[in-house]
Amino acid sequence: MISNYLRIVWRNMQRNRMYTVINITGLAMGVTCAILIFCLINYHYSFDNYHPDKERIYRVVSETSFDNQLDPGPAAPTPMAGILKSEFAFTDAAAMRSGRSAMLVTTSKAGDASKFKFPGAYIQPDYFKIFDIPMLNGSRPVLTEPNTALVTRKVAEQLYPGKDPVGKPLVVNNNVVYTIAGILADVPVNTDNQEQIYLPFENLRKLSPGFISDSNWNTLSTSMQCYLKVKPGVKAGEVDDQLKGLVNKYYSKEDAKLFHYFLQPLSERHFDSRFNGVMDKRYLRGLALIGMLLIVTACINFVNLATAQSIRRSKEVGVRKALGGTQWQMLWQFLFETSGIVAMALAVGCVGAILSVPYLNSLFNVKINININLALTLAGFALGLFVVTSLLAGFYPGWLLSRFKPVEALKGKVVAPGGRSFNIRRGLVVVQFVLVQFMIISTVVIARQMYYAINADLGFKKDNILLMDLRGAEESRNQTLKNQLMQVPGVTDVALCYSAPLSDNNNYSDVKYDNNPVSEAWQVNTKNGDEHYLGMFGIKLVAGRNFYANDTNSVMVNEMFVKKLRLKSPEAILGKRIKMNGRFTEVVGVVKDFNNLSLHHEIDPIGISYQPDNFSNGAIKMQPGNLHALDDIKKVYAAVYPEQLVDYVFLDDDIAQMYEVESVMMKLIRIFAAIAILIGCIGLLGLVSFLAVQKRKEIGVRRVLGATVGSILWLFGREFARLILIAFIVAAPLAALAMSKWLQGYAYSIHLGFRDFLLPAGITAVIVLITVWYTSYSAASMNPVKSIRTE
Repeated sequence: MISNYLRIVWRNMQRNRMYTVINITGLAMGVTCAILIFCLINYHYSFDNYHPDKERIYRVVSETSFDNQLDPGPAAPTPMAGILKSEFAFTDAAAMRSGRSAMLVTTSKAGDASKFKFPGAYIQPDYFKIFDIPMLNGSRPVLTEPNTALVTRKVAEQLYPGKDPVGKPLVVNNNVVYTIAGILADVPVNTDNQEQIYLPFENLRKLSPGFISDSNWNTLSTSMQCYLKVKPGVKAGEVDDQLKGLVNKYYSKEDAKLFHYFLQPLSERHFDSRFNGVMDKRYLRGLALIGMLLIVTACINFVNLATAQSIRRSKEVGVRKALGGTQWQMLWQFLFETSGIVAMALAVGCVGAILSVPYLNSLFNVKINININLALTLAGFALGLFVVTSLLAGFYPGWLLSRFKPVEALKGKVVAPGGRSFNIRRGLVVVQFVLVQFMIISTVVIARQMYYAINADLGFKKDNILLMDLRGAEESRNQTLKNQLMQVPGVTDVALCYSAPLSDNNNYSDVKYDNNPVSEAWQVNTKNGDEHYLGMFGIKLVAGRNFYANDTNSVMVNEMFVKKLRLKSPEAILGKRIKMNGRFTEVVGVVKDFNNLSLHHEIDPIGISYQPDNFSNGAIKMQPGNLHALDDIKKVYAAVYPEQLVDYVFLDDDIAQMYEVESVMMKLIRIFAAIAILIGCIGLLGLVSFLAVQKRKEIGVRRVLGATVGSILWLFGREFARLILIAFIVAAPLAALAMSKWLQGYAYSIHLGFRDFLLPAGITAVIVLITVWYTSYSAASMNPVKSIRTE
């Protein structure tokens, strides 16, 4: 029986090659996209899921409440881990971690030693009881003594190639000499803990005794995080309740109203954007829906093409039924034929997906590796995809064909399935193009918002500005560097600062105004810059003056700062004393508001101080297009700081990086929208072919009566124009609702307009009509006598 079905499948494919190629192509494209989406989703959901007891690992996160606004963040106060260990029975292990995006490391303090930069962290010993980080060389317990270090194999091979690094020196930031105590396995790609170097937390305490204090509960920094492993059976809600008691115990009555702590499961760390998660689950769910709909779209194509071909197989059905075949046997035969085509499409799709993975990695900055674990997971996914697709694509055409009556089929009177079936096919085409237009509208809106975010007037200038990392530099040499950079041809200005006006590296402080002993109910975003800061970034003064050189007792605030104080004018704050970051300064100027965070957030109250010891960046303004100056800038930096590594970024690139997730989603939706259009156009071939068969006699009669080829083409085009209009009427409000909700995630966004909907509608209409007219031209130009005679 099965061998007979296989022969029939092969014969039908040979007999209808174009039909087979179109079906396999459409299904293969859908399968390729579905597998790639599955790989991308599986990659993100694999983050940190390899740790033993991962369901018992949490991060203590915070919410601060100022000015009736909640500000969530991943930070925890320095004493948190110690208190959790000493006072709470639910704690199995707890550790503080202070991460650094880049640590400058060498093997000695000699100027000619090779220099490297790696991400690292200062950690407490319990950290290795929480996270599974295999040790390749060395012994536990580790990092219990100061000035010891753990490095990954990658770092060890670069520092001491071909040698055993255990016991050898590691110099961090040209300052502290550590002894390498052990070698760790290289960091896997699917973890948010990308540190390559681990140092004792006690060393950080010596470097920053004021910040790293067991009594410092009020200072929060994004880099300072607390990880907790609870005992078996302990629920997160139970811990959250006890953390409320901790706040009441260690904070004053007023401060206890401002600080809130709770647990975040390790499985949520990668996804929760409130706490610096890198991938929102909403986007992954959207991708999963797109993948599913692309498969459905490809199956709709198959159904339309199969039903369009059904008339040709009516006599075959009649013969089989006359010889005793039942309706269920016919149905199973056609399902088997469908599964054969699906299997071929699946094979093509799997090959296409595997070949596309490197491009996926490059395009979306991910690191998906086709290893044995992923291969087994994909095999299960492909099997499920095969079963579902075979049923979706094969059941309706098989059921339709199996219902043909044998007598009518043998007499050739089965011209086409009934009008109800045809209406189902119309409905399927509408569904296809609802999806297509939804995706095109979404692409247009996301593209416009991204363009707005990157090119909007942020209140400062960002083009042709290079930010050079000066962390670990010396104040006196910074001035030397600045003076020498100003001599470089192509450099027009240099400013020393803590960060750019818009940055993801921000500090906040409570603020006391005009000798008021009580802090305001809101916090201020503190920035540092010299007398060139405003001119460098084109920030405008609205009242007062700019800094003088070494104006360390002065501060400039923004308009939002003035509004928060409910002052009548910017001039009203000039000369007033404010206290922030524990220092009193005098307000000498008010600057025009500028965006200090991405457009997801509103503008904060800002205070700009002149503190040379906090100048960790040099901003360099270059002439447009003069990239040759970059080489000279590097040489000047290397001459002033021979012990440092040159590290820089262009400001506009740094700002664009803040919208990386949205940019990735825009690329994905743009690609999948194009594929959905292509699959939809392939589906139109099926319905147009069906119409051509159904209307053969009508077309012939019309031609005999004088109808032109153009009028016949419009006969087909009019049918599909109505379907596209219906699809647009359904897709437009759905897309408007979805995009309006998405835009709510931005404090500053575009406004949806008619062009966001008319442009996608126009694109779809043009593509559809070209496809329909091209496909129907052969039927419209056929000899009318032949059309009538074949009927």
